[in-house]
Amino acid sequence: MIVISTEEKLECFLPRIVLRVWMVVLLVLAASYTASFASMLTVHKLSPTVNDVQELQKNGEYVGFHQGSYIEGLLVEIGFDTSKLKSYATLEDFYSALSNGSIVAVVLDIPYIKLFLAKYNKGYAMVGPIYKSAGFAFALPKNSPLCVEMSRAILNITGGDTIIQLEKKWIDQNSHENDGTLDGSGAITFESFGGLFLLTGVVTTCSPFVAMLMNRYKEDQQDPGNKGDDQNEFGHEQVKKRRHVKNKEMKTENELREINNTVSASQFEQKW
Repeated sequence: MIVISTEEKLECFLPRIVLRVWMVVLLVLAASYTASFASMLTVHKLSPTVNDVQELQKNGEYVGFHQGSYIEGLLVEIGFDTSKLKSYATLEDFYSALSNGSIVAVVLDIPYIKLFLAKYNKGYAMVGPIYKSAGFAFALPKNSPLCVEMSRAILNITGGDTIIQLEKKWIDQNSHENDGTLDGSGAITFESFGGLFLLTGVVTTCSPFVAMLMNRYKEDQQDPGNKGDDQNEFGHEQVKKRRHVKNKEMKTENELREINNTVSASQFEQKW
């Protein structure tokens, strides 16, 4: 809570400007971080609309799968109606179908799901149990000399770091391509309020210097007036002194005249 004391008033307008700028900054920061925190809580509370393949089958939802994949047979064994299954060839097709509501979910192998989420991870998640399957296989004639070589090559790939490198190459690459759409709606950083902080710093820093210059200007404007007042006071004192001396002289002259008049009158009386 921000409380402003009303007992003392700010006479200069510069402190008022600084105070109002800081109030605006605090209000903007409080509103922004409150909205960001609320959005974070909302995102954490979001949960997928579907949690299991069985739920999709019971609700009669449309489900997508990779074209030519064994997953179609797996879904039919679970109990899906073939009319509710739709095949797509590329990840873009899956994304378009999910976006326009043609299907509710897709059932894919884990590598395909990871690749899809790396490219379109906004609003999608991998849920439900993982069903084990026989996976991929190579069919070769019996006693073929290629069986040993292919088995050794598969073991070298799965046992070494080749699989990890391939996963990093494809999944991380698609993740970087989609980073722009995620970061734009994300967290608040210092750069988000760079201009606001810069304006606040400039106003706060310049206000004391402007106040000092204004005070200096006022003092310079008042000095000539003070000098003039001093000169006027000195002149008034001199005039008062002259008047006082003149009054004394006039008083003395009057006293002398009275004395002379008195002496003359006494002499005249003696003659008579």
